[in-house]
Amino acid sequence: MSRGVTNKEIRDVCFSLHPNKAPGTYGLNAHFFKNTWNIVGGDVINAVQEFFRTCHLLKEHNTTILALVPKVPNPSRMMDFRPISCCNTLYKIIAKIIAYRIKIILPNIISPPQLAFVAGRRIGDNILLVQELMRNYHKDDGSPKCSLNVDLMKAFDMVEWDFLLETLAAFRVPSKLWRFSLSY
Repeated sequence: MSRGVTNKEIRDVCFSLHPNKAPGTYGLNAHFFKNTWNIVGGDVINAVQEFFRTCHLLKEHNTTILALVPKVPNPSRMMDFRPISCCNTLYKIIAKIIAYRIKIILPNIISPPQLAFVAGRRIGDNILLVQELMRNYHKDDGSPKCSLNVDLMKAFDMVEWDFLLETLAAFRVPSKLWRFSLSY
């Protein structure tokens, strides 16, 4: 997972990006990079490899445009909008390379009952499990019961970063895959 990133890997990831997704602050989407790869490819490869060597991303590449996309036909409240971060294409390439590498180890880190965020696992299985458990919940069989509904809507804002980083280290996730986020 901590091996260097190859020219082919960078090119393949760039060419896998949707061509017309939001281009970010400098206005160049993946379509531009694909069509001018023979001109800009070397610079893209150098920038991505430099990031993986140093874990430092230039501020110009680490900026986003925040767009509010309506969830409903006539939005009138902030909750009626979905915020979308329009990241620069170079940032997307780096993020996708990291995501591919983390995807390999996720099934070993995320326990089997956790069904979301792991390919091949279906969250619907847990819905069926909850329905089965709740079917006779109302019956008094003498044992105390408790159920809890957790709203994860703002969970990211409550992340204990020290705990998260210690957990990643315990699972031997190379620090190069997460260290860069600490400087921003």
